[in-house]
Amino acid sequence: MPFSCFDGECGTCRAELVQGKVRMGRAEGLTEDEVEKGAILACVTEAPDDSDPTRIVVRFP
Repeated sequence: MPFSCFDGECGTCRAELVQGKVRMGRAEGLTEDEVEKGAILACVTEAPDDSDPTRIVVRFP
């Protein structure tokens, strides 16, 4: 996974959520429109407590 800031600001770890549910913390590196379309920042993303992490699929560009 590419990374740079570990703080959700730079967008280097941007990925597309293909399957599953995630909870994303601070995401300054994305617009609201990008988030609505399924973009995530992997460095600030985790599986919610009620989610099966083995069912989360992301695609890196």
